[in-house]
Amino acid sequence: MKNKSIVKMINEEISKFDFLSNDAYNEQVETTSLIENEDFQKQFIIDSITKPEKIKQNARDARIGGDWENRESGALNVEYNVDVIYSHDEQKEPSNFSLAFDGNNVGFSAKSSYSPGDALTPEVHQMWFDYINWVDVRVYLYSSDGDTIKFTALEKSPSKIRSLFIRKYLEPIIENKTDQLVK
Repeated sequence: MKNKSIVKMINEEISKFDFLSNDAYNEQVETTSLIENEDFQKQFIIDSITKPEKIKQNARDARIGGDWENRESGALNVEYNVDVIYSHDEQKEPSNFSLAFDGNNVGFSAKSSYSPGDALTPEVHQMWFDYINWVDVRVYLYSSDGDTIKFTALEKSPSKIRSLFIRKYLEPIIENKTDQLVK
């Protein structure tokens, strides 16, 4: 009897242990195939624009370059890498992946206003971006392992949707790094 119970305990422990890491591999393959799915990508784009509460972001790197100060037009250079946790289905675990935004010579125009002030109010000079050519920015999609995934849904989307998606991610970064609003 003791041998049977020992063998049973050993078999139970063995069944819990993933010797070949197959469980982790299969989970990664399943996650990658989900992220590659064009319908999943479409839903992610829509949710990014309309339901940001479904998406958690962790910025890894953000850089803005170019000459925007006191300029009415010019070009920005933008790099932004962000890890995404996307709760696409309440019954499933959230999906983890990364986005990279990369734009060299992204066209912009800016406006400014000036109020000279008086004895009671200080002078005020404000500048803001009134146009940024969002479609100049390339967007890359990566699995949590760093594998490049073709972002088919974004590539096929109309330029207005593409612009809204890119703006949703980059506008706060640009405002933060340049101290100018995007209107």
